[in-house]
Amino acid sequence: MPVVSSTTLKTYFETGDRPSQANFEDLIDTSLQSTTVFGRSGGPIVAVTADYTTSQIADTATKVMMTALERTTLAGLSAAVLSPSGGDDTTTVQAALTALGTSGGTLTFSPGTYVLSAALTVTTAKAITITADTTFGAVILLWSNSSGGLSITYTTSKLAPTVSNLFFRTSYAGGGTGLTITAPVAASFTTIGALVENVCISGDSTPSEYWLKCLHLENCWYPVVRRFSAKGHDATVTFLCLTGIEHKNCQVLLLHDFTIIHCGTAILQSGSTGGEGFIIRHGEIVGADYGMIMTSVSDLSGTAIHDMHINTNYRGIQITNRSCIAIHDCLFYKTQFSTLAYQAVELVACRLMKVHNNTISGTGASGGIIGVTISGATSTYNVIRDNTFSNMEAATAYAILVTTSADHNYIYNNIAVDNTTQCVLVGGAATATRLANNEPLPTVPVFGNGDTTPSVGNAHFERFDATNTGATTITAFDDGIEGQHLIILFNNGNTTLQHNAGLILRGAVNVTPAAGKVMTFERSASLWLELSRTF
Repeated sequence: MPVVSSTTLKTYFETGDRPSQANFEDLIDTSLQSTTVFGRSGGPIVAVTADYTTSQIADTATKVMMTALERTTLAGLSAAVLSPSGGDDTTTVQAALTALGTSGGTLTFSPGTYVLSAALTVTTAKAITITADTTFGAVILLWSNSSGGLSITYTTSKLAPTVSNLFFRTSYAGGGTGLTITAPVAASFTTIGALVENVCISGDSTPSEYWLKCLHLENCWYPVVRRFSAKGHDATVTFLCLTGIEHKNCQVLLLHDFTIIHCGTAILQSGSTGGEGFIIRHGEIVGADYGMIMTSVSDLSGTAIHDMHINTNYRGIQITNRSCIAIHDCLFYKTQFSTLAYQAVELVACRLMKVHNNTISGTGASGGIIGVTISGATSTYNVIRDNTFSNMEAATAYAILVTTSADHNYIYNNIAVDNTTQCVLVGGAATATRLANNEPLPTVPVFGNGDTTPSVGNAHFERFDATNTGATTITAFDDGIEGQHLIILFNNGNTTLQHNAGLILRGAVNVTPAAGKVMTFERSASLWLELSRTF
């Protein structure tokens, strides 16, 4: 049937008309054959016979136009495939990234090594994926300059990028940052963040070649990093690669199934975070000075670190000014090369933390080791339980140390073996910390000679010995807490207990027990109540 004009078509469908079959055939054939696409001004334009180009997509009066459907479809399906040239690929790859940032979609690298001599950048407001078209390990992006790497900035918070199945390598000693992803500063509650998956960042041939930093995430909400590997300078005690992963001002880093080797700090959190902090699990950190440094500008929660192997020189995990983080089911080792004063878990000004079911071990190296340290005046209401400590290096080592400024912490069911005479040491001023069932215990505590109000705070167990060398009258027990039980063994007859408003004795009379006698008390409503005596 003939192709007819729009004016003729309209006459077929005027009010009261009954269009014939031929009329409908004209309508169909005209639609199929038409080269008219309505653009900005509504007039006809030239049909495009070749593939659309970037310039043809532009919405201007001088460019070929597309319908809204065509434009949306092309943006959603935009894709480019690159192949290595055998020479310097920097210009080609950068041009592809620039186009990707404009159109969105996927940039795919064919197998091979891409030689690069400058940093690559892409800024986009659209969802992009940068990946390989084959299995992990077949595509290598190899930089040779001092400030190489790929930097991605996305400006639409809900359209985060994906980077997958790529090796980022440098042949330079301190070659910049391997991969940087920067998000908008504004918070976003989208449930899908940037994804880094099946990515390895390392030097091309260690030890002489390494990145200064491997992966840097900034302002990202809910970034996911999984099946990730980073390797720094191949050394034993001084690591020239500064960080494996740095997440700055990020909300809920989801990191799992990863390895980080030979970095100054394997995982560094800096700046602020949102309320949930991070979840780090199922990974291995080997040969770092610090396994993790987590520092917040304000008291913010973290969430969890678990099922990890952390082998470091100086600190396993150092957390400052955070709360509500569970650290559990991890294996901590001090490296055999370290002669530093090692701490597996250091909590500074932290609250409501739980450290439990971990194994912490030294290797017999010098320098000292402490398994868990709690310090800072605001370090309160932390729970340290069910941990095992071994090879603590020296008879003076402690599995758990609570400094004098920390208080109201709960430490129980921990066991230390190998060269440890005391599992827990609590500073003298931290009188409200509760201890129970920790092994080995120290010697039985003794009341200070001549002390009329001896402290019973931080008792490893309930018993105290009274061994005053001269006549001493005790009028109160300091630093007790509600519900505490107290057992006193009198080693001689020099100690008298005085009945008063705060120390309630049987019969309301003073008592001077003989050597070998025992009395028990309970603290209730700020009073010490006598429960029993053996005489």
